[in-house]
Amino acid sequence: MKAKPFTITDVGALLGVSRLPGGDENSYNVVCPFCGDERGKCNFIVIKNGELVNVYHCFHCEAGGNMLTLYAELQGIYGANRYQRAYWKIQEEIADGDAGM
Repeated sequence: MKAKPFTITDVGALLGVSRLPGGDENSYNVVCPFCGDERGKCNFIVIKNGELVNVYHCFHCEAGGNMLTLYAELQGIYGANRYQRAYWKIQEEIADGDAGM
């Protein structure tokens, strides 16, 4: 399988994370997939200062990490090579459903 590029926006869509109004394609608030906060305390940052970063952080429950951490945590992927396994699971889902890309 040929790998397709993806961002935290794509991962959020695969996981059903709800985007809140406002923001732009570089940075926006979401309903926290960990604590459920709907006040805009959780944000996804795709690009910061011109750099691709693909990270999230909730200022309510302090959950945070990158897009592979997000996927692995919410899908229950643990142990050795968890991020590599998360990456290829995302690739499979993108290939199966094209994830709106």
